[in-house]
Amino acid sequence: MDVAPATVPRPGQPRSERDAAFLERFDAWMQLPIVVSAILPLVIIPESNGWVGVVVGVVTWLVFLVDYVIQARHLEHYGRTRLGRFDLFVVIATAPWFLFPGGQAGQFVVLLRLARLARLVMATRGARRLFERLGRVALIAGGVLVIGSLVAYHAEHSVNPEFATVGDACGGASSP
Repeated sequence: MDVAPATVPRPGQPRSERDAAFLERFDAWMQLPIVVSAILPLVIIPESNGWVGVVVGVVTWLVFLVDYVIQARHLEHYGRTRLGRFDLFVVIATAPWFLFPGGQAGQFVVLLRLARLARLVMATRGARRLFERLGRVALIAGGVLVIGSLVAYHAEHSVNPEFATVGDACGGASSP
């Protein structure tokens, strides 16, 4: 009796047709929450904005945690794929460590939050198409704006109260 070998599912492939259909709906539904969760913590710094910042930090992190868990549940060996390892890194690195006593996240976490934006670009076809249409110039201009805002925020927030968030640095401080 000659038995044909069963096809071995590759890492990152849906476990079944049902999983593939579910993930297509889930990814479409999650695009807006992921975009908001990637950008909002850059504007509202969780560690410095009281209870609103804590809520923003925890909720936006939970969006990425839920996304990772759902992907891992419905894709074969998701943790072995490059995107799966990157997602796990983003979830762990951007966790709300500031909630634990003595667990100050530090300024480096602001840069790690940018990894959430990279996750968005890597994972969604719509975002990739948008960046292809906008071209390199818009991508570079956006990068310069974000990096310049981060630099201005870190340089000014300790001495200038008008630079309370990275968003304030992006818009610039108003002159008297």
